[in-house]
Amino acid sequence: MELQQIKQMIKKDSSVIIEKDTPLDIVENYGKECNQCGKCCSIDSGLVLEEDIPKIADFFRISAEQVKQLYLDEHQKFNTSLHKLKQVKKEGKPYGRGILFNEKNKCAIHTVKPKHCRVCSVKSKYGEQLSIWFLLNHLVNADDAESIRQYAQYLQTHPTIPGGELEKLVPDKERLRKILNYEILR
Repeated sequence: MELQQIKQMIKKDSSVIIEKDTPLDIVENYGKECNQCGKCCSIDSGLVLEEDIPKIADFFRISAEQVKQLYLDEHQKFNTSLHKLKQVKKEGKPYGRGILFNEKNKCAIHTVKPKHCRVCSVKSKYGEQLSIWFLLNHLVNADDAESIRQYAQYLQTHPTIPGGELEKLVPDKERLRKILNYEILR
C-alpha cells in the first residue's frame, strides 16, 4: 500500500481498529507518533527481533555478535525467545532505562530502532492495539502449545484485538481444548 493511501485512510477514520492481520506498513504508520519524549525508554527497553540486529550492527559498525554482547539480553515471552535491550537500573528497582537511551532523553539508535519500538509508540492513541499486534505477530506462536497456554493466561487480564482470540489462533476446537488441558504438550 502506498504511503499516501495510508495517510488518507488514517485521516478518514479516527476510530481505527488494528487487527492481527493489519499490514506492517499501516501499523508502522500508526506507530510513527513518536516525538522522542523518552517515556518508553526511561523506564523500560524495547524488544529486539533477530531481523533488527544487523541494522543496529551496521549503525554502530560492529558485528551482530558484538551488538548482542554489548547491548542485548536474552528474553522470552509466550515461549518465544528473542532479545531485549539491556537496562540501566537504579539500585533496588526492577526496571530501568534502556541502555541506548542517553541523558539528553534521546535514543542512540532512533534512526534504526527495532520493529517493536517503531510499532509500539506510547504516544499513539492506538498504542495498546499496536502492542497487541506486535505480540500476536512476533511472539505468540499458534503452532506451539506452550505459547498458546501462556497467551491464554495473558488474556485473563489483558484485552486483545480482532484476530487475537484463542479460537481464531487455534480454530480446531478439539486441539485448543487439548492444549489448554495440557493433553498436548508441544
